[in-house]
Amino acid sequence: MSSLKLQSGAARPDPRLVRLERRQQAVLDELAGLGLMLDECRQRRGLAPRSAAPAAAGPPPERLRLAVYAAPDRPPLSVGLLCRLLATHAPVWCRAHLHSSCAAPPAAAAAARLLPPPNGVSPAAAALHLTLIWRPGPLRTVVSPLAAPPLQGEAVAARLLARLLQPWRPRLYAESPAVDAWLDQADELAAAGADRKARAALVSAAAAALSGRRWLLGAEATLADVVVWSVLTQLDAVSPPLRRWADAVAALT
Repeated sequence: MSSLKLQSGAARPDPRLVRLERRQQAVLDELAGLGLMLDECRQRRGLAPRSAAPAAAGPPPERLRLAVYAAPDRPPLSVGLLCRLLATHAPVWCRAHLHSSCAAPPAAAAAARLLPPPNGVSPAAAALHLTLIWRPGPLRTVVSPLAAPPLQGEAVAARLLARLLQPWRPRLYAESPAVDAWLDQADELAAAGADRKARAALVSAAAAALSGRRWLLGAEATLADVVVWSVLTQLDAVSPPLRRWADAVAALT
């Protein structure tokens, strides 16, 4: 039986090994997508999420390969923030691509603050392999292009990234009906866009929740803070009473 090893005298790996690695990654991507869809279905039916033993330290429990499609005029700030947080704990490899249907690239400042610098990380060694594709239309996340359909909404992309952060920032991945309610409202506003009523409702709810406390759900930041901040900032809807909170979210480390 032939062995899968580097060809002698060649710098490139055996093609069979490359194909097997690609198949393995495709299976892992599909499992990650199926796990996310299972969690979403359980939450909709009021069931408890799947139990997972939290890790105190060390590398993330899984690797994740994502493609995020986002409109240049609505940069997903939560994606960038969570990627930068993860990069302080684990190897992260990110890149941006401009789709041919995109007439103009995003503003340099918005693009620069979205993705962490490469810092010499190779794609093969990364816990997160993320491609941000600038393309007009609603935000979509592709986990496995061969099996799972695109996942709609910024909250889904944020949940996937927060899962990798769980060993170091468990509160960010905390699942509760209160977090889900904020994420749903943020996604609804993102879909509504210029709807003034929806915008005013989210701004008012956030201001009321932040009355007398630093974060939307108590003493620590959660995914609700990150996604609501991102959507309100995209729509230029951060009112003066929310400015201190918005600055604190943007400065999370």
